Amino acid sequence: MPRRFTARHPGATCQVLLHKLAALPTEGCASNARQELRWLCEHAQGMFPVRPSPTPLNITGPRSPQSLSRAEMIDAEYLPRTASHRPPLPRAAIPNPTQRAQHRQDRWLRRAVFDRTWHRKPLQYILGSQPFGDLDVLTRPPTLIPRWETEEWVLQLTRWLAPFLAPRDGSISRDIPSLRIADLCTGSGCIALLLASTLPTGSAKLVGVDRSLAAYTLASDNHTYNRSKLRNPLAFIQADVLAKELPDRLAESFARLKPSGMDPSGGTETQPGVVDLVVANPPYVAGREFVTLEPEVRVWEDRDALVPRMPTAEVDAHILDLGVEFYMRLIPTLVERGLLVTPDSTPLTSSDKQGQDRPLQQLGAESAPPARPKVVLEIGGRHQTRPVAQCLLDQGFDGVGIWSDLAGVERALVAW
Repeated sequence: MPRRFTARHPGATCQVLLHKLAALPTEGCASNARQELRWLCEHAQGMFPVRPSPTPLNITGPRSPQSLSRAEMIDAEYLPRTASHRPPLPRAAIPNPTQRAQHRQDRWLRRAVFDRTWHRKPLQYILGSQPFGDLDVLTRPPTLIPRWETEEWVLQLTRWLAPFLAPRDGSISRDIPSLRIADLCTGSGCIALLLASTLPTGSAKLVGVDRSLAAYTLASDNHTYNRSKLRNPLAFIQADVLAKELPDRLAESFARLKPSGMDPSGGTETQPGVVDLVVANPPYVAGREFVTLEPEVRVWEDRDALVPRMPTAEVDAHILDLGVEFYMRLIPTLVERGLLVTPDSTPLTSSDKQGQDRPLQQLGAESAPPARPKVVLEIGGRHQTRPVAQCLLDQGFDGVGIWSDLAGVERALVAW
């Protein structure tokens, strides 16, 4: 969801700030720089609010540049010729609280633009949040910033799941239990949070897992920050998704969620450690590709969340070049430990493998999977589609579909 802005920030210094933002190679044009500066202005005004004037000005006729707000000056055609750049005033020289607040806004804004342009700090880290669906997800380095590509397939997943969820019309269905969803490599928790807030009330229980302490802490903070918007119970745990104890940790977490120990159908929980759906946005950037990324990603975001950290002696060179080595460990691990179930609730085993090269289904808003999704994995593009899909098919899944984002990039694989 695009970031909204409504505030109009008064003051000067627009010319030099806009010029610096427009010079960023990741922006590329003045319109993007103008939008970024607007968001920074709004954030500055929110941090240091200015008291409204008791006698609003009644301006008639042409307005001088000095009477324009900062946001108006950004849009003004004569901005480069009229915007002034004054050095910050000392505290003693500021006569009233209104001007003091404006001074603080200007000072924060200069620092923010310096961090953005000189240190190449991502805008989301400066603002401290990123819209994700209907949520506002907190962001802190080095945990990965939620991307619009991820938001897109998560929202589509909720629509695909709708026919398989229990009706929530005031009566509890005894035919369809709540889905148990595990979000692996959860990072900021954005995927689990959006699912918990978008799926029908009481239709799912979710657990997010990440081994990074920074990610786990941020996900927990996001859980608290967005708690009022959640429709389904959610928990986060710090654990390695490849660890042997993961099934037990998941079982304990699901048992603690309400309703605890019983599903909505009135029966007992299924096999401990078994989940109905696994979603994951794991590391999938190849090492050789990582060095070419923009500084906003390469310097600021967690490398371990981007590049798989696997023993190179155990991985084929071609797999390393594609950046899919983490999938090759994750998928068999989930199956061998009985985390995933077939439609008849029988755990998939190695004897169920079907390795034939079957065609992949193209999925979209009008072409849903033929069965309830059991695994949804974000990928980096078409070069990763076939090896990851084949790994899923080799583990006994009936089929695999491809979801492409709005840019036409193959972005997620769905297995059922």
